Formats: sequence, structure tokens, C-alpha cells
Amino acid sequence: MKVLQYSYPRSGSTVVWNILEDLLSPENTENKDRFFYPANVIKTHDLRYFRQFYAFKGKIKFYNIDYKCGLLVSTIRHPITNCLSLLRVGMVGASPDKPSVTKAQGKEEVTNETITLKLQNYINHYEWMLKQLKEKSSKRNTILFDYDQQIKPIKPILNTLEGKLGILILNKEDKIKYFLPPTLMDHGLDKFDQQDNSTLMHGEHVKSNKYPIEHEILALENPLIEKATELYLELREQYT
Repeated sequence: MKVLQYSYPRSGSTVVWNILEDLLSPENTENKDRFFYPANVIKTHDLRYFRQFYAFKGKIKFYNIDYKCGLLVSTIRHPITNCLSLLRVGMVGASPDKPSVTKAQGKEEVTNETITLKLQNYINHYEWMLKQLKEKSSKRNTILFDYDQQIKPIKPILNTLEGKLGILILNKEDKIKYFLPPTLMDHGLDKFDQQDNSTLMHGEHVKSNKYPIEHEILALENPLIEKATELYLELREQYT
């Protein structure tokens, strides 16, 4: 089975991608860049592929190659940590009017203004995504994983995929340890663009997810945080 793994950036997508790769794709013995040359799992932050999946019953065109995907896997993360993580690497998530995302441009300053921009984009994206899921998705063709409840502990992902894919995953505890970001990537990588082509793990994936308390307070006090959190909780409760 081929899988489209579309996610808003900094929401745990790379760990999920590695698990899907391990279960569904042949070993990457040639160390090819699996982002540009996917085997059975297509990883993207570009909202256009999400649209194609539902519009054309799983058919997408990725870098001019046609694929037929039987499953869409996506991820969500609490808006506070998602937005602070985006600021840390200078990324902008997709939204309906801007379906592709910019590359990491370097750390952005954390201010009321930058947090507001990130939260508004988060809301624009997930409001649209929730509407699409309600209208077009089904339990048969869509999986949504939550960063804190499923992606960080990893085991819930394996359990869900066993049922969805109809497979038996052996040695789960060993796989859980294997899929932890520090295991997948050398701690010495300290730049965002230092990347292992076979895992798509880069330097920012192995750093601590802790943020200065003053940054979290700024996000918590932002007037948009209530709306963003309500949206996050609705998605988590209905689709994870």
C-alpha cells in the first residue's frame, strides 16, 4: 500500500514517517533522499497533496510522478508548542490561500506579534482541514495522530497501524526505542539542514522540546490561543 503522509510542519510528522517507512517501504540501501524519491510513503507539508488525495480518490502527482495512495496519515500538535517550534526554525505552515510552506529560514524572535501570526495560520489551516475531514474523510482512508498522546510514546502509533494495515508488528519495545529521535539521528547535528536522507531526520529533531517559560506564557496569554486550542481538541477528540 502507498500512503500519503501530509502534516502541518513541526507536529511530529517525521517520526510518523519513519515508522511508516519501516513498515511499508523496502530498505533504503542506496541512501536516497526519500523526500524527493519516495518508495511507498510520500511525506509532504504541502496542502495541495491533501486536496488531491480526497478530490481524486487517492490519486496524486508528486514531482511529476503519479501515485495511487490508499491511506492518508496526518498529525496534530497543541498550538502552543506547535507555534513555538515553528518560530524556533523559522517555518510557516500551509493555509488554504498559501498551500505550500516556506523552508526554514532560521530562528524567529518570539513576540506577541510573531506568536499571533503563527496562531492565526494554525487556525486557518486546521479550520479548513477539519471541514475537509468532516466532508470527505472516512475511518477507512484517514488516520490522525496526536503529538503528545500518540507520537511521543510511539506505541499507540504501532497499535493503530497494526489494525489499520492488518499486520502484526513484532518486538514493539525494540521498535519504540529505535524510533525515538535521538536514536535516529546523531546528537552532534546542530543545524536544521543537516539531514540524514534515509530518515529525513535533521538537527532540530533531536533537540529538547522545552521552551522558555516566558515564551509559553506569551502564547498562553495570546487572544487567539483559546480558539486554536478548541480547534485542536475537536480534531483530537473526533479523529485520533
